[in-house]
Amino acid sequence: MLKKRLIASLIIKDGMLVQSINFKNYLPIGNPKYTIELISKWDVDEIILIDIDCTPKNKKFDLKKLSEFAKFTSVPLTVGGGIKNINDVKKIISAGADKVCINSIIFKNFNFISEISNSFGSQCVVVCLDIKKNNSEYKIYTNQGKTLVNENIYLFIKKITNAGAGEILLNFIDRDGKKNGFDTNFLKKICLKSKTPIIAMGGAGKYSDFVKPFIKTEVSALAAANIFHFTEHSTILAKANMYRNGIDVRLNNDASYRYRNFDKMGRLLALNAKKLSKLLLKPY
Repeated sequence: MLKKRLIASLIIKDGMLVQSINFKNYLPIGNPKYTIELISKWDVDEIILIDIDCTPKNKKFDLKKLSEFAKFTSVPLTVGGGIKNINDVKKIISAGADKVCINSIIFKNFNFISEISNSFGSQCVVVCLDIKKNNSEYKIYTNQGKTLVNENIYLFIKKITNAGAGEILLNFIDRDGKKNGFDTNFLKKICLKSKTPIIAMGGAGKYSDFVKPFIKTEVSALAAANIFHFTEHSTILAKANMYRNGIDVRLNNDASYRYRNFDKMGRLLALNAKKLSKLLLKPY
């Protein structure tokens, strides 16, 4: 059985790493390469790197920067932004990416999914769908959440599967930056109907939020962005919560916290005096 994955999603705008809120507001964080280097050491399973300026500004992902970013990570790297043809995919893979993430292009050229799959294998293509609740139903949107797509989400995911996509990333627009948790009920429905592995993103506000979707649904991976900024060991703490709740995850880092306790918010609890007194400090 495949282990459940925790993915860090890093959003680039104007060359800077940013926090995204509702696809509208963006808080600058800094140079992406430093976060990529740190987060890849914090027991994350994969990194998704998206430049959200590429498509609206009709430009390509900066391959020089991508080559630099790739040097700082030892985990699989998925890259998206401005990908329009097979040559773009080839350049991104050559620059150090393991997979490509495509979104708006599929609504202009749906066969592009099959082109990538046939050329590089289905494991190379991740299709991202930006979705939002509309009259109690989830709908697909494009153009950074501004344009409604006239497709039934369940049937469209079936089409994506048949086209040869390796994974589908569901990006929940109305949960972006809200910190109100993942939509477990919808994920349960969509996972039961999809034959392609589902990655969910949008809503993580505390480390314990990563537990319920893995227990209640068949989601393959959970992705998050904002929660992993500023806090060292944040991905390790998220995984430790998952591990303590019986979820099969990789814990490769020495600072795994696998035997530590957490509060209801999923935060690490300090050791009490009795446990601290039992610790034996040995000199080198």
